[in-house]
Amino acid sequence: MKFYEDDSVTDIFDVSGGDMANEILSYLDFQTIAYVKKSIFRGYSDLTTIINAIYARTGKSSVLYQIRNLTYDHSQSQITDFLSTTLAGATFSL
Repeated sequence: MKFYEDDSVTDIFDVSGGDMANEILSYLDFQTIAYVKKSIFRGYSDLTTIINAIYARTGKSSVLYQIRNLTYDHSQSQITDFLSTTLAGATFSL
């Protein structure tokens, strides 16, 4: 929720894997998530639970994406494509 509430965050990439993601649903403030116009949640695997809940409760789209794709074979072309499409013009901080 801190990422949704932080004005400097434009996209959320959950790399946790999602094990037991359904157990955090009661901690999500769907009203806040619905209000924030710019943050997009991205996750993979069991995180579809959160992706589906966000859509069902707020109507906001999220993205099913495994960020580890950027580390596999052909990673340089994957990174180039990712930066030019998904994060075109974005700035980063880790």
